[in-house]
This record gives sequence, structure tokens and C-alpha cells, in this order.
Amino acid sequence: MSNEENPPYYEIYYLENCFYSEKALNYLKNYGIPYKIINVKQIDKQKYKNFLKKETFPQIYYNGSDNKCYSIGGCGDLENLIKNMINR
Repeated sequence: MSNEENPPYYEIYYLENCFYSEKALNYLKNYGIPYKIINVKQIDKQKYKNFLKKETFPQIYYNGSDNKCYSIGGCGDLENLIKNMINR
């Protein structure tokens, strides 16, 4: 498959009413990075923690054109990744 058929994007598990989820989403928006949001309600927080095997939100993944999914981490990890990409 070519990149046009399967364009890469970031996936963000976004917890409602979460400062860091909002901050991470704003990074993606402000830098024009393609993304997909999985909205997590507070009532479902524990279910997603168990599913993702992570304790914090947001959780961000990169879905590459190679059909592989890579864990980026949380808001700070995304911020560092973007800063590194910009400073290249």
C-alpha cells in the first residue's frame, strides 16, 4: 500500500475534563498534525486504563503508513517529539 492509501496519523485517547488531554490535542491542532480522537468519559476512565495498560491520560499513538501502531506516551512525550521534529 502506498502512503496515499494509508496516510499516517496520531491517535489520542482524550479524557474529558483533563488539562493534559486538552494540551496535547492543542499541540496536534496547532501544528496541523493529522489525528483521530478517542473520547474517554470520566466514568469509563478505569476501563481504558486497563485496556491501554497505562495509568495516565492522554495516551497518544502514531499510526504509520506501514500499518504499525507506535506508542508515543503522554502529553509531555508528544511535546518533546514535536519540538525535536521542529528543531531538525
